[in-house]
Amino acid sequence: MYHQISLTDLSGTELIPQAIIERSAAVLADYLRIKLDTGHDELDEFEAASLTIDRGPSFMLKHYHGYPIDTTAIYLSHEISKLDQISDAIRLIADALRIPNSSIVWQRADDPDL
Repeated sequence: MYHQISLTDLSGTELIPQAIIERSAAVLADYLRIKLDTGHDELDEFEAASLTIDRGPSFMLKHYHGYPIDTTAIYLSHEISKLDQISDAIRLIADALRIPNSSIVWQRADDPDL
């Protein structure tokens, strides 16, 4: 089960993109019945939602305006840094959000040195 939390709940956390879902942020928000917030940082303007899952990590779904429209990234805390931890977290998140593996077009395990 997942729950939306405030973007400010993760504001003090260094977040790193660890997977890309082949779905637009708007489509995901509709599917998950969550609200997207808009903001900007040093990279660009973005749409994002922060979530947490039972027995799992808090994370952010985020799409920067300059990125392909049909993609949304999963951002995890930098504290989740080992490849097996990252892969486990992505698996838990995908299961909780009912996102099929075929929709995850990239994850850290595909390019661990990036």
